[in-house]
Amino acid sequence: NMYEFALTGTVLIVAVYLLVLRRYDLRFLGAFLIGMVVLLLGGATVSFYVEVVPLMDPLKS
Repeated sequence: NMYEFALTGTVLIVAVYLLVLRRYDLRFLGAFLIGMVVLLLGGATVSFYVEVVPLMDPLKS
């Protein structure tokens, strides 16, 4: 599912930023990064989110 892929990607972006931030002073990138993450999550929610549907009868056990 593309929604979970986008969600995982944004988590990885933030995790890498936080790890790099411990070593280098890159606080100025935080605002741009958070803006990008918010846009990606919003786009994923609008574009990729799919409602859950019940299983087909042959797949039910």
